[in-house]
Amino acid sequence: MRELSIGQVAREAGLSASALRYYEKAGLLPAPPRRSRQRRYSEAVFGRIYLIRLALEAGFTIGETAPSGALARPGRAQAGRS
Repeated sequence: MRELSIGQVAREAGLSASALRYYEKAGLLPAPPRRSRQRRYSEAVFGRIYLIRLALEAGFTIGETAPSGALARPGRAQAGRS
């Protein structure tokens, strides 16, 4: 699987690298593994970026988007949800 730097992901997704770091800090993107202190993303990150953009375009704020079931950490069930 191809590993991408933050700059490569930003270019391909049409975002800034600072936006990706912000999404990570806000809990929207999981922290990727690092190689030599540099973030290395898998191509799966583009699916999550798509969901983030979809939620933001629908009018949700970052704060409303982060705890949503669609963007919760993979493999973790939401409390009170089935």
